[in-house]
This record gives sequence, C-alpha cells and structure tokens, in this order.
Amino acid sequence: MSWANAQTLARAVRGDRAAVFVEYEEQLLAAAEDCPPEKFDRLVFAWRARVDAEADAADAERVWQERSFTMQLAFDGSSMGRFRLDPIATEIVAAALDSPPDSGGVLTEPRTLPQRRADALVDLCVRNGPVVDPAEGGGTKTAVDVVVDVETLSGTTEPTVVSRLRQEHSRGGPISGPGLDRLLCDASFRTLVTDGRHTVLAYNRATPDIPPALRRAVKLRDRGCTFTGCDRPAHWCDLHHIVPRNKDGPTTAENLTLLCRFHHTTVHEGGWQLTRAPNGTIQVTMP
Repeated sequence: MSWANAQTLARAVRGDRAAVFVEYEEQLLAAAEDCPPEKFDRLVFAWRARVDAEADAADAERVWQERSFTMQLAFDGSSMGRFRLDPIATEIVAAALDSPPDSGGVLTEPRTLPQRRADALVDLCVRNGPVVDPAEGGGTKTAVDVVVDVETLSGTTEPTVVSRLRQEHSRGGPISGPGLDRLLCDASFRTLVTDGRHTVLAYNRATPDIPPALRRAVKLRDRGCTFTGCDRPAHWCDLHHIVPRNKDGPTTAENLTLLCRFHHTTVHEGGWQLTRAPNGTIQVTMP
C-alpha cells in the first residue's frame, strides 16, 4: 500500500467512522493496494457518503462554513492568495478556469496551466464586475488615480526622487513602465489635486476615458481579440491603442483594436508590434 493511500484511509476512518470501517476493512485495504492515489481518494469519499450519510452531511456543512478566499499584497503591488471551496464550488471554479491552450497563430502558447488559470480568473472578474453602461455587456476596467500636487502644477517645485506626480491603483499601489502603458490603453481615470500631503483641493469621479459609443463600435467591428490566431470573444478583451497614448496616439476607431488580456500584455511587455493594414486588418510583427 502506498503512503498516500494509507494517509487517505487514516483520515477517512478517524472519529465515529472507526466502527464502520471494521465492516469494510477487507475491501478498503484491497482497494488501497491496487488503486492509484488520485482514484483511491474518490473511492473512499464515495464509501464514506454511502455508509454514514449523517456524518457525511456534517462534513459537508463543516467544509461550507470553512469556505474562504484571502489575498495578501506584496511590496511590488502583486498579490498572493489562498482559498478553500466546497466540492460543488470546486467543480464550478475548475470548469471556469481550466481553459485550453491557444492553438495556431503566430505566437506559440507559452503559458503554463497555472498561468492560464490566473488569466481566466481576472477575465471573469472583468466580465462580471460592476457595469458602467448596461449596453456594454461587461464590467468596468481598472481605475487609475492620478495624484498631482498643486506645486507641481504651478511649476514651483523641482523633481524629487519621490515624484509628486504618480499613477497608482486604489489597492495595489503605484504602477509604472510597460504595465502602466497597457493599463492606460483602457482604463478609468480619477484626478486628485493636493496641496502637500494632507490637503485635498479637488477630486473628480472616475469616468470611462473611451466613450461608450466608440467602445461598442470597436467591439462590433472586431468581434474579438485581433491578435493573429486568438479566438477570445469581445467581452474578454481590452481596447488597445495601436499608436500609444504617450506617443500622441488618438482615441479613434482606426487607432483602437480589441486584445485579450494575455495578448495585450504580450504587445506592451513582450515587444510585439501591431499595425493596421490599408484593408483594415491587424498585422502582427514579432519583436
């Protein structure tokens, strides 16, 4: 018998189930000799449910009450988490996150299964987040707070190591570099004007930077991610500025295209280039 199967049996028969185990000891030990651990786990789970329905119901209630999802922010703004789900929720989440690898196209799928699950989780949150416009058929994008000190606006201060102009997430903290460029392609903006550290002079509400009508038009035109070989639908996608905003790229239908989050990251942080051909199609160029 493998050590894993021995541990499974020990967990299954402890407590009130020890007496019930005696009746089935011979069959369970024989199964433990022959079954691989992943199959034996399921066999023992089914056995417990059949021979002691009352205790099984108590276990189900305990697992339900212990459900949890926790996140801890790291210094760099990333996060790590732990979760515990009941069996039904486990099935739902696994089915939603286990997407197949990308097939075909100019970019061979480089993501591991855990990476694809992480991307799918974020896509689901974007898709089902608070809706700005019901006609959008999707949730809001990430909000960026632009914090500007009034002295910076008036030009009376010299730049310092800790800049008085910063872009940051409301929860994750400051963000910069290619990640910021990707975020600014399709985000909501709020501006906070301060006078020193403790005085707020003005703060506006976050509003979609891309007009809803333009967003709908691009979604209807592109129908999904325009990166060669990708089949992700429009409601999983960001709007990407082909000519970046920091290079004076306009927010127009001609300069906007749909990219799923993975390919949007590939373009901004992987060095891939997009151009619009004269016939309107998107051409992808390797870095």
